[in-house]
Amino acid sequence: MIYDLLLKGARVVDPHNNMDKISDLAIKSGRIAQVKSEINPAQASKVFDLSGKIIMPGIIDPHVHLSSWIGGSAGYRMMAKVGVITAVDFAGPLEDIINSINVEGVGLNVAVLEAFRPGINLSSNNPSSEEIEKFIQQVLKNGAIGIKILGGHYPLTPEATAKIIEIANNGRAYIAFHVGTTNSKSDLNGFKEAIALAGDKALHIAHINSYCRGLIGNPLDELKEVFSLLEEKDKIVSASYLSPINGTSGKCTGNKPESNVTNNCLRMGQYPPTEEGLHQAIKDGFARVSVNVDKENILLTGIKGAQYWREANTDLTVSFPVNFPQVQFLCATSKDQYGKFLVDALCTDGGGIPRNVTVEKGLLLVKLGA
Repeated sequence: MIYDLLLKGARVVDPHNNMDKISDLAIKSGRIAQVKSEINPAQASKVFDLSGKIIMPGIIDPHVHLSSWIGGSAGYRMMAKVGVITAVDFAGPLEDIINSINVEGVGLNVAVLEAFRPGINLSSNNPSSEEIEKFIQQVLKNGAIGIKILGGHYPLTPEATAKIIEIANNGRAYIAFHVGTTNSKSDLNGFKEAIALAGDKALHIAHINSYCRGLIGNPLDELKEVFSLLEEKDKIVSASYLSPINGTSGKCTGNKPESNVTNNCLRMGQYPPTEEGLHQAIKDGFARVSVNVDKENILLTGIKGAQYWREANTDLTVSFPVNFPQVQFLCATSKDQYGKFLVDALCTDGGGIPRNVTVEKGLLLVKLGA
C-alpha cells in the first residue's frame, strides 16, 4: 500500500488506546491507516520527520470566540497551535464565522451559538415570545446549533430570560447562559437566579468560575454554594476555565463601558466604572487590551495598550486578572460523592482571546493526579 502521508518518529499519545510511545504514523484517504515503530518511507507519497514532536487526538474546546465582534479570526490559528481542532463559538454572529472559517479556519470544526443582543438583533431587553421564537427558528435554520444569553454583559429582563430558556428547550435548541439579568449581575446572586429561572429545563451555564470572584462573599464560600446548587440540578450543564484573566468588551458609550462585566472588573480593581477609569486601568496594567500582531492576538497594557484602545475608538476586547487560582483548581477537580466531576467540562473562553491554556494547565493537573 502507498500511503498519502507518513509522519515519522513522533511521540504518539492516544489515551483511548492506552498508547504513549515513539512511533511512525501513516495516513491514507484522510484516515490513520497504521501506527508502528517503523514504517518504510518508500511506502508513502509524502514523508515528514516529527522527531521531538507529539501526535495526539485533537482537543475539543466547548467555549471560544472567533468572530470579528469578539475574539477575531486570528483565533483559528491560535486554537490550532494549541491542538484544538473542534470548538463551539459562544456568541457568533454565525454569518461572520461562516465567512472567516472558509479563509482562515480550514481543517477546523466550529459550531456556533448565536447570542441575543438587545438593540442589535432584539428590539429591547424584554422581547415578546413571538420575537424570541422567530429569532431561534431563524438561527437554527441558518446553521447554528443554538443560542446564548449574554446576561452578564448585556442583560435581559428575568421574564424574557425565562421565556428564552423555555422556548429553546421546546424547540430543542442548545442554550447557554452567561448569568445576569436586569435584576442581577455576573456573580453568585446571578448564578442563583439563573438556577431558579431554568427550573426543570436544560441549560448550559458558562464559566462558573466567573461567578466566584468575591463580589458577594469569600470566593471559596461562593464556590461551595455554586457546587451545592449544581448537585441538585441534573439538567444543568456547566464549564469552567483555567486562565487567570477574563475577556470582555472594552467598548465605551456615553463615557461608560457598555458591558456590565467590564464595570464589575473595574470595581474589583478599585477603578470607577467609566471610560476614564478603564483608560487608567489599562495604563496601570490592571486591564490588558487584545491586539493583533503577526496574525495572532496578544495582550498589551500600559501607555501602548491605552493608545491602541483609543485608536480603535475603545472597541477592543479587554482582559482583567480577576480569576482566583483556588477557585479554578476546585472547579477543574472537585467531584461529588459518586466520583463524578461537579463541573462538566473545561473550556478556555478563548480562541481569539489570548488564554488558550486548557492543554498547558490541564495536563499539569493530570500530572499532579488531580
